[in-house]
Amino acid sequence: LILSIVLLNSVWIAIDTDHNKAATLVDSEPVFMAVEQLFCFAFSLELLTRFLAFENKINCLKDAWFVFDLVLVTLMICEAWVFTLVILCASDNKSETPSVAGETT
Repeated sequence: LILSIVLLNSVWIAIDTDHNKAATLVDSEPVFMAVEQLFCFAFSLELLTRFLAFENKINCLKDAWFVFDLVLVTLMICEAWVFTLVILCASDNKSETPSVAGETT
């Protein structure tokens, strides 16, 4: 199942690259935001499941694939949830959202 999600995410990244012209997720069309949230949730759930499977939790840090996936999911969470929240909170006017360079669009 997770391999299918990874393959779908690869295809979605190509679609997003070609059709999403927004600089940030906040400025994207709703379909791009929704799909990004779904993939972020799916990968987070998969990582949590793998973490819970470790009898001795500290051993997860000895598993190179787990650590690699942890870094990727952490970056995905930062992009999809943390940065989006920061951009929304930093916005003075609801109709204006700051761009990556700090300019308003």
